[in-house]
Amino acid sequence: FGKSVEGQIACMEHTIEIAERTGKAPAGIFAEASSAISPTDPVMPFDEALEGALALAKIKQSVTV
Repeated sequence: FGKSVEGQIACMEHTIEIAERTGKAPAGIFAEASSAISPTDPVMPFDEALEGALALAKIKQSVTV
């Protein structure tokens, strides 16, 4: 993917898939996200990053309860 919006979204989706499959969510994530479009520094849309972080938090919470 190189550094692309699609690549960053695919990475987040893969992280969620691993967490769902194994029940092991990461303790934290680092993601660049913005609602601004930049042709020189493509980042994941903010709303998609937020949804991914919330999904991982829910998985993490369900495992530790």
